[in-house]
Amino acid sequence: MPSPIRNVSIRDARGWIIPLLWELGLTTTSLGQAVLRRSLGYIALTGLIAGMLCLCWGTAAVAGPFGPDFDSSGATGKELLQYLDHENYKFRLEALDELGDRKLVQVGDKVVELAKSDEHYKVRLEALEVLGDLESSWLVPTAEHMVIEDPVENNRDEALEVLEDLGEGSRTAMVLGKVVAGDAISDLRESAAKLLREKKWTGAEEQLARAALRDGDSDVRRECRRALAVLGGEKYRPVLHRVLLDEPSKKYRLEMAEIIEDEPMAVDKQALLDALDDPYGKVAITAAKALVKLKDSSVTKILREKAMEATDRNVASEFNEAAEDLGG
Repeated sequence: MPSPIRNVSIRDARGWIIPLLWELGLTTTSLGQAVLRRSLGYIALTGLIAGMLCLCWGTAAVAGPFGPDFDSSGATGKELLQYLDHENYKFRLEALDELGDRKLVQVGDKVVELAKSDEHYKVRLEALEVLGDLESSWLVPTAEHMVIEDPVENNRDEALEVLEDLGEGSRTAMVLGKVVAGDAISDLRESAAKLLREKKWTGAEEQLARAALRDGDSDVRRECRRALAVLGGEKYRPVLHRVLLDEPSKKYRLEMAEIIEDEPMAVDKQALLDALDDPYGKVAITAAKALVKLKDSSVTKILREKAMEATDRNVASEFNEAAEDLGG
């Protein structure tokens, strides 16, 4: 409690001390006046000292139960839990690290809170790692939150790695779809699409389809196309056909032709026939090979006709060979 004395000024003191001393007859002599001045000085000094003591006590209280020097190894679990609310982020980090080493699952709820909302990015990341140390069931849901909401790229990247190791199918796929659709960092969008493809998690096909055509980064578009070829089924095949036929870059048209040729579907037939007219010979040849894999002999006549129209001898030869493979 602040000392009431420290708020008393010399002027205030004179207001009640001087009349008192007058009554006692001490102000009529020089000795009395000297005593008065010294007394008022003591009062002011006392107030100053009281104020300083209150300030020191307040500082000690802020420093916490261990004072300014925090040794987490000598703290109890309860004391470490208190330090998770400390104003100094370094103390919060040290307390988190010690709690993780001790695997005190009792603090899991507080750790989740820090991972999601602590003001310091290092604390949020450390909290996510501690959830892993605790083998908490909240690790994946917290990573799913962070990969979308955390403002720091490195934290989102670390959360993505957690999902790569421990993600849970369609629920995680929906989260990754949001990353593909909205993360500001192209590397993270690409990584999310790649993870969807490698894990074969369905649930983000719509976001992949939009990004396959519209994302501003070519590497992201390419990875989304590859993922869509694996995950999209017949419903999203038209997106691949659009890339095959309309993509300005011959490199990317060829890449799409090769993707379709790996596992062609019956719905690809017309797009592949149209691709036989591609000005880039490698695209046309790859389309012919994909048609052979469909084992549809009805296209043999078209292949023969296209072979006659081709000016590139390699293209003409490949078309004729494809027709022969189909028995025509």
